[in-house]
Amino acid sequence: MHHRKPKRRKFFSRNRRSSIPNRVSIHKRPEIVNDQVRFGDWETDSVIFSKQREILSVQVERKTKLMRMHICKNKTAEETKEAIIKTLDEFPIQNTHTLTFDNGTENMKHTEIQHIFELDTYFCDPYSSWQKGLVEQTNMLIRRYLPRYINLSQVSASQLLEIQEKINNRPRKSLNYLSPNQFYQSLI
Repeated sequence: MHHRKPKRRKFFSRNRRSSIPNRVSIHKRPEIVNDQVRFGDWETDSVIFSKQREILSVQVERKTKLMRMHICKNKTAEETKEAIIKTLDEFPIQNTHTLTFDNGTENMKHTEIQHIFELDTYFCDPYSSWQKGLVEQTNMLIRRYLPRYINLSQVSASQLLEIQEKINNRPRKSLNYLSPNQFYQSLI
């Protein structure tokens, strides 16, 4: 009778927290961000597509649910930083307060964004993307227009803007059935 050696379990550490400099936990984020009473608290995430380098960088403002998205050539920290800067440049600097990330390596340059816009950055717990649920929910809306298998390099800037505005013009129950664009206009 032949006996096999029992398989040894392999343990992999996927803890990336140490690779992100000056990482601040979401548990230290001010309560005013959770209350959604001021404009300028943002969540950001990357949307990945099958068999391609291009990704979509998505930012959502928590109070108005206003969304911006940009195509990045790849999932690097530099590309993600540039996409976030494009989004935040659209709004007055005094209206940018916080930015919440997940623990992906594409978010390693958060300190540069922090210095440019004088905002605070926070990170979700590992494997807890639900802690920035608004951007995750928005990503599901984006997937209706841009499924995982679509070739992102064939999506034009005007098509991307059209999708963005369709989502931003969609009425939301949490905004008293106003769209994010309407709600934002009522604030300014």
